[in-house]
Amino acid sequence: MDAQIELDIELPAADIFFVGPPLERNNHVISSLEQQSQINVFQIFDPADKQMLELSFQTDRVRLVLFSTLWSDWSALVFLCQPTTLLALLDAPSNDGLALSALRQGARGVFNLFDEEKMLTRGIQQLLLGQLWFPRRILSQFMHELR
Repeated sequence: MDAQIELDIELPAADIFFVGPPLERNNHVISSLEQQSQINVFQIFDPADKQMLELSFQTDRVRLVLFSTLWSDWSALVFLCQPTTLLALLDAPSNDGLALSALRQGARGVFNLFDEEKMLTRGIQQLLLGQLWFPRRILSQFMHELR
């Protein structure tokens, strides 16, 4: 896992916040993202530290908050779900109910605890490009609910 992950898509200027414990997989992805000149990556190890998140509101850059479900209740950050700030769950258990609830509340994606680095990197790319990142069955169920 020492090889860098290639970012093969030109991404918009963005601030990415990893909120949660420093897992090896996440650290590899952070290292790859930091090599992109238009991307700033911040690690927040204390979910109660809102100062870093508040600083991000002073810019017109895309903001992506990846909040680890390993530490605390992610729903406390739902206020971040707005057009310029994207919220995604990180290190989530494989739980359709959790993913569906996150989607209903405005989260843009969910990454499971055992997703590979390449999958996490690809998902972050897609989120920054304005796409959702959920399993297809979750999106299908959500669409069915809207009918």
